[in-house]
Amino acid sequence: MGEVRYLGVNKSLFKNEYKKSVALPFEMLEKYGFYFSYYKGDKEAGDYKRCDRFDVYYENGGSLIEAMKFIAGRLAEMEKKKEMASKVAFMLADYFFILTGDINQIPTQESILKTLGTLRSLWAVLVRAAQDECGLVADSSFNPYVFPNRTVTFRKGKKSICKFEITANRLHIRLPLTFEIAKALVKRRATLSGSINESIHHFGCINCGKCAEQSNIVIVEGVPLCSLPYGGFITDDSHCLAFDVTVEDETRVICDILLSISR
Repeated sequence: MGEVRYLGVNKSLFKNEYKKSVALPFEMLEKYGFYFSYYKGDKEAGDYKRCDRFDVYYENGGSLIEAMKFIAGRLAEMEKKKEMASKVAFMLADYFFILTGDINQIPTQESILKTLGTLRSLWAVLVRAAQDECGLVADSSFNPYVFPNRTVTFRKGKKSICKFEITANRLHIRLPLTFEIAKALVKRRATLSGSINESIHHFGCINCGKCAEQSNIVIVEGVPLCSLPYGGFITDDSHCLAFDVTVEDETRVICDILLSISR
């Protein structure tokens, strides 16, 4: 009862790990309920610059400090070569990875839904269609240079069918189409959303070098489509939907396409 818990930090050890200015991160921590005491030897120091050690407190209790200490220790025990660097795991607060060493492959996990915000319901519809109706398997990965950022790839066997980039309040799709599916989509473009139409506007020859004088290009209602077989790493880009998913109508189109591809 009445015990005050804190994290004691040796300044020299801290500086070996964090070489940037502490002004901004300490200021941000203070806004979220953390506070600091600075010491030089046995005496209290006025600030970080004058101290050789400091204590970190959390105003709403010590449990968070203990949890942070546990997580840091757990990450230090992991092998260096993992799917995600330990510092990235701590930053992203992916506790599944921290405790197991593996990336959580559940595409509807709460951390993803929170990142998507108001788009979470659209994502739930897309995941259900991809997994339950099309039998695709989700494969998640992190981009350690952007926070928060995940890429979820839906695969059929070893083949990638589509990719979703998930960032804060943003859901971006990259969905390569077969020639026939692209052709059918162009013919119904008058009924499609502006984002999909804008993506269709970019269909065309990508000069992959697999034909002479664009001999494989077929004009469908004014849109140039490459007729080469679907599945080429480069030729997929000639008719690939790439846009931010924002409305329900777009999810319906995507679900229809996934069903067509997976048949």
